[in-house]
Amino acid sequence: MPTDTDADIVELLTSGNLTPVGRIVDSSNGALLCSVGDADDPVLAIHKPEASERPLWDYPDGTLVARERAAYLVSDAGGFDVVPPTVLRDGPLGQGSVQLWVGPVEGVQEPLVDVTPADAVREGWVVVLEGETPAGRPVVVSHSPEPALRTVAVLDAVLNNSDRKGGHLLRDGPVVRGCDHGVSLGVEPKLRTVLWGWAGEELPREDLTRLEMLASALENGLATELETLLTRTEVRALAERTASLLRTRRIRCRNRDGRPSPGRRCSSGDRWHRPCRRGVRRPVVGRWRPGTYAWPVKSWPAPFVPAVPGHGEPLRLFDTRTRSVRPIDAGPVARLYVCGITPYDATHLGHAATYVTFDIVGRVLRDAGHQVEYVQNVTDIDDPLLERAARDSRDWRDLATSQIDLFRDDMTALAVLPPDELVGVVESMAEITEAVRALVEAGTAYRLPVPREEGAGEDVYLDLAQTPSFGEVSGWSRDRMTAVFADNGGDPERVGKRDPLDPLLWRGTREGEPSWDDDLLGAGRPGWHIECTAISLHHLGQPFDIKGGGRDLVFPHHEMSAVQAAALTGDAVFARRYVHQAMVGYEGEKMSKSKGNLVLVSRLLADGVEPMAIRLLLLAQHYRQDWDYTPDLLEAAEARLRCWREALSVNHGEPAVATLAAVRAALSDDLDTRRALTAVDGWAERTLTAQWDDASAPGLVARMVDAVLGVRL
Repeated sequence: MPTDTDADIVELLTSGNLTPVGRIVDSSNGALLCSVGDADDPVLAIHKPEASERPLWDYPDGTLVARERAAYLVSDAGGFDVVPPTVLRDGPLGQGSVQLWVGPVEGVQEPLVDVTPADAVREGWVVVLEGETPAGRPVVVSHSPEPALRTVAVLDAVLNNSDRKGGHLLRDGPVVRGCDHGVSLGVEPKLRTVLWGWAGEELPREDLTRLEMLASALENGLATELETLLTRTEVRALAERTASLLRTRRIRCRNRDGRPSPGRRCSSGDRWHRPCRRGVRRPVVGRWRPGTYAWPVKSWPAPFVPAVPGHGEPLRLFDTRTRSVRPIDAGPVARLYVCGITPYDATHLGHAATYVTFDIVGRVLRDAGHQVEYVQNVTDIDDPLLERAARDSRDWRDLATSQIDLFRDDMTALAVLPPDELVGVVESMAEITEAVRALVEAGTAYRLPVPREEGAGEDVYLDLAQTPSFGEVSGWSRDRMTAVFADNGGDPERVGKRDPLDPLLWRGTREGEPSWDDDLLGAGRPGWHIECTAISLHHLGQPFDIKGGGRDLVFPHHEMSAVQAAALTGDAVFARRYVHQAMVGYEGEKMSKSKGNLVLVSRLLADGVEPMAIRLLLLAQHYRQDWDYTPDLLEAAEARLRCWREALSVNHGEPAVATLAAVRAALSDDLDTRRALTAVDGWAERTLTAQWDDASAPGLVARMVDAVLGVRL
C-alpha cells in the first residue's frame, strides 16, 4: 500500500482514479470492487452508488451512503479504528461512497461469529442466540471473546447499528473492522447486533477513553460536520447515546422481545428466538407465535439530553402501597414500568400529565447516576378499543395504529424520553398465554364456560382465595373495591365466579371479536390485568423498582397485576414502589374518554400552542394533587416560557450553581416540580433586573432546564 495514514488514504480515495475490477456478489445495492491510484500498487476500495440504494421506510432522511461516511467520521473521531476510511465522491456508477477494502480478495477469512450445532461451540466463545433449524436441530450463534470485537460492539451501540451481521466483521491485522453502516445512526432505539456478549458488563478504561474522545469531538465541530450528512435530530441522538454510555459504563441489550429483527432469518433458514439477557452467558430460548397482527409497536425518537455538571440527589416518591414518601432504593439500574394507553382516543392532558411525570422520574434517576430501564405497554386489544372501532365502523387494528401514531407524535412534541421498550399486547400474546397457562396448571385459576348466547369456549379467572397478598397495594376495604369494580373493567355479576372480584385472565372467544388460539386455553384473548403482569415480568423481572400510572389504576388494575404476579412467582413483592399521577379535570369532572370532556394535546398543538408551554403547564402542578385545566393555566405557562427565554437571551446572568442545586433538591423531594419551576423563575427575574458578569450562567440554566425538566428553550 503506497500510503500509511488514514489521512493519506482518505486523500487517495477522494482524488484517485477508480477502476472497477469486480462486483460484490452478496451486496444488495450493486457495490463494485475498485482499484484506486497507482496501477502497479493499487489500493482496493468498495464503491456503493447512491443510485442503487433500496428505499427504507425507517430511514427516510438522507442517503445510506451518507451514513457510511458519518459512521467513519464517528469511528475516527473516537479512535475506535473500526470503520475503514470512507469518502463520498463520484464513481463509475455515479455519486456514492468509496470505502477502503480490508477483507481478503480470495478465500474466506477465519470467522469472528459462527453458527454451529449447540454442542460444537468453540472453546471460550460467547453464545448469544439460540434457535433451531426447520428440521428441529438446535443451533447457536456465538462470537469470539477477543477485546477488539468488544470495541466494535461499543461502536455499534454508539451508532445504533440496525444490521450488524457476522459477515460485516473483517480482520485487518491486529484490529477488527466493521463495514456496512448504511442502516445506522437512526433516532429510534433499534440496536440489532450479533455482538451481545458484553451487554450489561462494565466497559474497560480503553473503551471509555474512546467514548470521551468522541464526546469531546462532538462538542468541538464534529456535530456540525455530521449535520451535513444526517438530520440534526439524528446527531443529537448520537450525542445522547454517547453520553448515556459514559454515564452507565455498559452496553445495553435492547432487543429482548424474541426477535433480532421482525421476521428475519439467517441464510441457512434458521429462525432465531431471543437474545441473552444482560450479563447472562447462557442463551435464553423463547418462541414467538404471532397472532392476528403482531408487528412490534415502535417507540418515538429520543430527544437529546445535554450534560449538566455534578449529579442529582437520591429520589424519594410517595409509595401508594405504604402510603408514605419513600426512597427509590434502586441499584445501578433503576427499572420502571408505566401502564400505557388504550389507543382509541389519544392523547388528552390526563395522559400527558402521567407520561410527563414519569419522564421526570426517569430524568431525575439518570441525573442521580442511575441507568434506567423503562418499559411501557400499549393495550392494543381491549373492549373500549373494539367498541370505539365498531361505533366508527373502522377496523380495530387501523384505529389502534392511527392512535398509537398520534400518541407517538404527541410524546415527541412534548420532549418525553421514550421507553426503552414500548410493548403492545398483541405482540406479547405468547408471554401472556404462557402466564395464564401457568396459573391454570398450578390450580390458582379456574374455568367457566362462555354463556351459550355469547359464544363457545371458556373464560379463565384467578382464584383470589388462594392469593393472600390481595389488597396490599391499594389498602382498600372490600366494600370500596366492590363499589368501583364494575365501572373499571370488572364483571362482579358473572354467574359462576367463586368471588365477584376474581379478575378475568382469559376471555373465551365471542362472535365478532378477534381471538388467538391456544392449545390449553382455547381461542380467546387476554384479560386486562394479566397483560401488564406478563409484559413486566418478561421484560423487567421481579421485583422491579417502580410501577406507575394514573391514580385511577390503583384498583383494580395495579392491585390485580400484583396479585397475579405473586400467584405466578410466589413472591408477594411485584414492584418495590407504586407511584400514581393524580387526576386532571375539566369543567368540574375528571377528564376521561368515556365522558368525552377531553383537552387533546394534538388539538392544542394544531391551534398553535407551543409544546413547551404545554409541558410547563403540566409541570406547574404537583403530580399527586388533582387539578382542573383552565385556559388561564395555559396562559400562565406561556408567559413563564417567554420570561425564561428572555432571561436566557442575555449575555450574562446570575451565577446558576445555586439554582441548579435548588432544582435538583426540589425534584428529588417527591418530584416537587412546582418548586423547581419557581427556582428557575427566581433566577430569570434576578437575571433580567440586575447586572451580572457570569457569561456561563445562561447556558448552564438552559442545559439544566432541558436535561432535568425536559423543557427545550
